[in-house]
Amino acid sequence: MSDVKSFLKEVESWKGSPDFNLKSISRVLDELGNPQDAVRSFHVAGTNGKGSTSTMIASGISAAGYSVGLNTSPHLVDFSERLIVNGKSVGEEKLKEAIHNMRTAMEQSACSLSFHEGVTTLAFLLFQDLDFGVFETGLGGRLDSSNVLKSPEASVITTIGRDHEHILGDSIEKIAFEKAGIIKEKGTLVLGRVEQAAAEVIRSVAMEKGASVLAYDESFTVEVLPSENSIVNRGKFVSATMGDLEFELSLPGQHQLHNAGLATAALKHIGISDKSIQQGLVQSYWPARFEVLSGSEIKRTVIVDCAHNPDGFKVLRSALKTRGVEQFEVALGFLQTKRWQEMLDIIHPGIVHWHIVEPSSARKVPADELEEEIQRRSEVSCSEISNYGSDYDSFIAEVLYRESDVPLLVCGSIYMIGEIYRRLTSRRSNLW
Repeated sequence: MSDVKSFLKEVESWKGSPDFNLKSISRVLDELGNPQDAVRSFHVAGTNGKGSTSTMIASGISAAGYSVGLNTSPHLVDFSERLIVNGKSVGEEKLKEAIHNMRTAMEQSACSLSFHEGVTTLAFLLFQDLDFGVFETGLGGRLDSSNVLKSPEASVITTIGRDHEHILGDSIEKIAFEKAGIIKEKGTLVLGRVEQAAAEVIRSVAMEKGASVLAYDESFTVEVLPSENSIVNRGKFVSATMGDLEFELSLPGQHQLHNAGLATAALKHIGISDKSIQQGLVQSYWPARFEVLSGSEIKRTVIVDCAHNPDGFKVLRSALKTRGVEQFEVALGFLQTKRWQEMLDIIHPGIVHWHIVEPSSARKVPADELEEEIQRRSEVSCSEISNYGSDYDSFIAEVLYRESDVPLLVCGSIYMIGEIYRRLTSRRSNLW
């Protein structure tokens, strides 16, 4: 993966700019023959749930016998997780060739690309010979590099919440407007359950562009069905126009039934069969989303969730209640750019011990600062807090692998969870 490492050193993460536009990536793609136009696509945006929804859509397409690529971000452990072909990370040789072709196009067009623009360009190159590509926005939608897609089969907006406010805006309406930027002229939008203020903005953009809207709770909904297996979700997609469909879902948490409803509506929109949708949903896997870890070393219930904003923590709290988890230990770390104090307030009821682990990021909340804030807000003693800083190995040996009847919840930062997953000996690799 030396080519990947050198590529990562060449590009920089976008820091935010008021005059940012899609001209550079458009010029590079022109030089490459616009590979993004060669594949039937789905475009997915949203504050939370877009990764799970994107995976379910791709899995359903694959179950129908089509080849499909999936582009998501960020990755947990390895860069190749961002570029999935038919459920597996793309091969090293193909990735090496795509990087070479992209570099050549950058030189010929005299354009530099940000990290996310580069990854998106690689996805377009790697997916151009497939039947379908599913593309998740990295941030917002209107100015996201994936928004060079001209006519996706459907645009999907999962949820709208407060996150990345320093870039997307300081109100639900402003954030909704940025997400609504993926709606295309005369296109189709699948819209998740969002609050009224966000819905009004999104519907206004859809109306201006003459796009049709398939909205949750309006065009379709999902009913929760009883399940004898606590690991498997069961639901019923209900729609007067698209037909009803019962399904099982291996992704836990009732919020995933909402995401499954969005995926089902998107797949039905292009005529994917009910059988393929059912197969695609039940075989979908999206790591660290209320995932219960297993392995010979783990001797306690360990739940890992990538919730990293207040809305995600509210969903996480609801999932814990549904699972009957009332008291638990928690391991967490945060980034300074997140509303982490608010997340502490949401998650703290029921915690019997706090374990602090710093994310591997320059934007991390220092462990000592987080410890002080936990003590101040939760009125807990020092004996109820273990501060591991960046010592992941000790945390895993002393907490994750320790035998206990008390469940352990790991949450707060994708960067932190990625470092933990990197050290685990057994992890599932295929997404479907």
